[in-house]
Amino acid sequence: MPASDVRDYRSRLVVKARNHASFDAIFATTTIALDDKLIAKAQQLTGLQEKPALVREALRALIERESARRLARQGGSEPDLKPAPPRRHHAT
Repeated sequence: MPASDVRDYRSRLVVKARNHASFDAIFATTTIALDDKLIAKAQQLTGLQEKPALVREALRALIERESARRLARQGGSEPDLKPAPPRRHHAT
């Protein structure tokens, strides 16, 4: 196979690999209706101005809250347990 054909073949493989990788992404595009007043209040409180970042943070907070509720419903106690340090969220 001539060198030019090899380069062309490799470039096509890279394009196919990139296209395939996009299907494995963990993010999905979804259209949702958002309450403008809630968005404005959340932006004011968090300082996040981009709606996708705001929605991601809201989902994380919801998951954290509901996970804590579920854990609390399971009962049990650990009187000597020290409080966990606050989580640090990294910007994404």
